[in-house]
Amino acid sequence: MGPDEYDVFLSYAGDDREQARALEDALRGAKVRGRPLRVFRDERSIGHHESITRKITEGVLRSAVLLAYYSRAYPTRPACQLELTFAFLLAQRSRTVRGRLLVVNPEDGSDHIEPVELRDLKYRRPPASEPERRRFAEEVAERVAALSGPLGAAASAEPPHWWPGEPLPDREAVHRYAELWRLHSALHAGTSALVAPGPRMGVAVVSGLPGSGKTTLAAQYAQEFAAAFPGGVHSFALDPEKTSPDLLLDYRRLVRDMAVATGIPLAGVPDDRLLPHVAAHFRGRAEPALWIVDQLPAGISDATVRELLIPSRYVRTILTCQEDRFTDLGGPVRLGGLTEAEGLALLRDAYGPGEEAEAAALVRDLSGHPHDLRMAGAELRTGRGMISLAEYRHQVAGTADSVLADILRELDIPAWTVLGLASFLAPAPLPRALLSRAAALLHGWSRQETQERLLPALESLTRRCLVAAAGECVSVHARVLRAVPEPARRGCLPAAARAVAEHLTAPEPGPEVVAHARHLVTLKDLPADVAETLLSSLATLDERSSPLTARLRERHGDDDPRTRTALLLVTVADYISARTPLPRGRVVHMAAAAVAGLVAGLVIFELTRIGGRGLSVAAGAVAGMAGVMVARIRNRSSPPAEVKLTFVVDDESRDVAWKLFVEITTRVSTQPLNDDEGLTREALSSLYGLFATVRDTLKAGRPSVPNGGRTVEQLAIAMLNQELRPFLSKWHPRLREFEQAHPDTPEPAWPGNAACRVELRQVQGRIQDYAKEFGELAGVSG
Repeated sequence: MGPDEYDVFLSYAGDDREQARALEDALRGAKVRGRPLRVFRDERSIGHHESITRKITEGVLRSAVLLAYYSRAYPTRPACQLELTFAFLLAQRSRTVRGRLLVVNPEDGSDHIEPVELRDLKYRRPPASEPERRRFAEEVAERVAALSGPLGAAASAEPPHWWPGEPLPDREAVHRYAELWRLHSALHAGTSALVAPGPRMGVAVVSGLPGSGKTTLAAQYAQEFAAAFPGGVHSFALDPEKTSPDLLLDYRRLVRDMAVATGIPLAGVPDDRLLPHVAAHFRGRAEPALWIVDQLPAGISDATVRELLIPSRYVRTILTCQEDRFTDLGGPVRLGGLTEAEGLALLRDAYGPGEEAEAAALVRDLSGHPHDLRMAGAELRTGRGMISLAEYRHQVAGTADSVLADILRELDIPAWTVLGLASFLAPAPLPRALLSRAAALLHGWSRQETQERLLPALESLTRRCLVAAAGECVSVHARVLRAVPEPARRGCLPAAARAVAEHLTAPEPGPEVVAHARHLVTLKDLPADVAETLLSSLATLDERSSPLTARLRERHGDDDPRTRTALLLVTVADYISARTPLPRGRVVHMAAAAVAGLVAGLVIFELTRIGGRGLSVAAGAVAGMAGVMVARIRNRSSPPAEVKLTFVVDDESRDVAWKLFVEITTRVSTQPLNDDEGLTREALSSLYGLFATVRDTLKAGRPSVPNGGRTVEQLAIAMLNQELRPFLSKWHPRLREFEQAHPDTPEPAWPGNAACRVELRQVQGRIQDYAKEFGELAGVSG
């Protein structure tokens, strides 16, 4: 080893300086080949007046291994990424990534580590004690002793050539390191044991909305990873407005221009042999080259795209397009929004002290879209002192991208329906089942017709990158929603709200449904009856007042009926949800009834100031929740078998009891189902419908007034919460999962079928007991 060479290049973020010093001290105490390890650490190895980039480059070239202290701060530091990228490319060229890159990960997970190849290495946890640090240093010394020469031994003697020329660096561009590494991994998939299997062609497809940074990412990758391509970097910008024949003619002309400039002989080579001839040239050089084909036109055929590729394993190709396609050709790199930190970098110098929270909110408003954030930053810098960030955010909320607006205007009715419904819902994943129900309510479509119309629409929207799929949900970029034409939004708000209200009645509504309900109740144009239904449902789900009522107060004021209803409902929900251990005994029952009556009385007194339908809905919820509170306390303080029921009955209660009695006794859910008869799905669907019907019946009627006995509301809520909800929460998702995984398999083959039917019979027996009690309340004998 020469005097200017190092054994270890220690790479770390400034936040981890103390940990890095401790590792350095331990490393310097270890020996290799009879001498102490030589460690390069920038803080003590770079002079104050030296070029940091040049010194770091030389330090990596002259080091045997790079040791990265890979905290969550590490990938956010450009200097760290420069060091890691340079070392990784050198090691990859010599096929010694496993031997020359060492990772210490102080975090619980590894999702922050890029590239993905480094996650496959056996990274170490930070040594916590002095003996552990000594053992760690000895292991590093053993690794160094097994290597021959520094990382720079694999460096190319000359920098790669560029065509049509090396681009000027974009000083304003944000370095999206995670995406850059994903792009690198996609290009090299299938060529290394460290990379997930992939196509041998070495193709990566970068897709995203207009302005999402596809061209910028490809250019950044070419500049920062150029050392991986000694065969050169070649970039071809297509005209996205041209069709396939003209597009291919232009492309072949560009390839011939490139060949003349770089010395590839193509004289006399026909067009149909052009790309194979270029491939033979790169094969002869046996050096990796980068090939960028930018701006594939929308709707371009797969066959045409294949005619753009160089058939050589030495050529790595980046394709950029607005459509999420061609994944059979190469690895996908889908561009979404920037992170908050990346977005704020584009807004630097665009806001003043104290506006940090507003700036972060603007990044969220624009969903981290790079083009929109650049435009916002430029406009805010120009208008400093004349417009505040809050005012600018209000302006942005009403603007739409003209390019996207033109694209959306060309969509068909089902695609408009998806975007129109999404435009009124929360910025949260949208369950496909919820979307389907809302579309059916909007257009009056049958279930089959909804599926036949929405499935192609979702496929088309996903392919165009207008919608992103995520499991059973889809999400729509905020930039797209701002461009939804007004005709696509007509009638969507009440349909979306009613679909959400229906899904809230499920035994276990998902968090996405709850998020959409919270959002909908704040919209000014939401029909009052739907708003009140959503509010009462949220209250019975133990929703808390802080976030919901704060938004209602902000939008509508304290005197708005929705705000006052929400405050009252969630207040009672808080009382009901309180779980304080209580002793057994009759005194507890009396105290519980007194508390419930007191709360209900105070709330109903306040409710009389709301009036209208809000009074009926909220009062029904109050009475029902007060009943739940008493039932919970009684159930904790004595077994159900010891409780002797006394009912409070008036004419309206009898009417409700009669409806529930008829509903229960005539459904399949209460009819015997032997092991060899009927379908479990039919029984579960019937129970599911019963759950919704009982809740709707309770909300539609006037509440009973508690008077020392058990009301019909208490009995019904007990049946829902103690029988239907637990059973459906357990078995409905399991059967649905089986049906989705095995759509053509008969139900008896479901492994849980027998156990489900056993529990179903038990639940049916207990529901029959409830039916008898409803019959007694209604005045029907046995």
